[in-house]
Amino acid sequence: MLAALEQLLAQKFSQLPLAARVVAYFVLLFAFVYLLMVPRFIDGQIVAHGTDPGSGLIPYRGGQIQTQIAGRTYKFVADEEGYFSIPLVSLVPHRIELQVLHADRSEWFPVTFGAADAWSSAAQRIVVSDGKPFVHLEQPEAPLKRLAQAMAAPIATAMAAELVVPRVGAAAADRNRVLAEVTGVVARVTRRPGAAISPTTPFSAPGGPSYVQRIEIVGFLEHRYAVSIPDEHWKAVANVGELADYVTKRQALRSAYPKLRGIARSWPEVQQALPEGERPVFIQ
Repeated sequence: MLAALEQLLAQKFSQLPLAARVVAYFVLLFAFVYLLMVPRFIDGQIVAHGTDPGSGLIPYRGGQIQTQIAGRTYKFVADEEGYFSIPLVSLVPHRIELQVLHADRSEWFPVTFGAADAWSSAAQRIVVSDGKPFVHLEQPEAPLKRLAQAMAAPIATAMAAELVVPRVGAAAADRNRVLAEVTGVVARVTRRPGAAISPTTPFSAPGGPSYVQRIEIVGFLEHRYAVSIPDEHWKAVANVGELADYVTKRQALRSAYPKLRGIARSWPEVQQALPEGERPVFIQ
């Protein structure tokens, strides 16, 4: 390829002085290396239609994306606001195909970006729906800063999960109150009678609410209890009882440590705020 580039330069610039030809050669060589080696990113957001008619689009938090580069599969996970950032190794114009996981259907759906999208700073929006087309790309609307990037995230089925909080306990009354509130939220979002929801009702396990419904449930609980629940935590919670237990213990932490009160603290902030030996551990 370099020989062909050199031949092209010799044909086009044969009349130029040697110094000018050498400069032109290195300029084009630099441009070629830049296009081939310097990464750029496709940035955007995954959203889904909320279950309530007036709720509009909500972030498809924890949504999973994969792409193939040189025969290898690379996986990415959207952040808690649904934002993603996927690097492109080569800027040589070409079409880019990503695959988005529809969590409720357990299927990957292709989304194709044109060659011009690699040069665009506009945000891409991927919409996940319950009906056809299950996943589609909307036209970009505005520039967006890269907000999140997570590599090689596994796709897991929820098993049992528990939040272990050393030296902090919760009263039985608090446990019962939180369980009643969590049960009510699950019933309202899933449009089921409250009597049909129990601690053993599946959450992330098979037979539980849809992925979008779980996002809405978690979002409501985060707002209600002023906590930030990582996607990897609620995805591992198998049933309503485990979810209520998790929320109860997060509330107990806030009560026991004044520095955790006020705004919702992210999980890393919670870990950093507590002394070693008193930090909560999420087990799954």
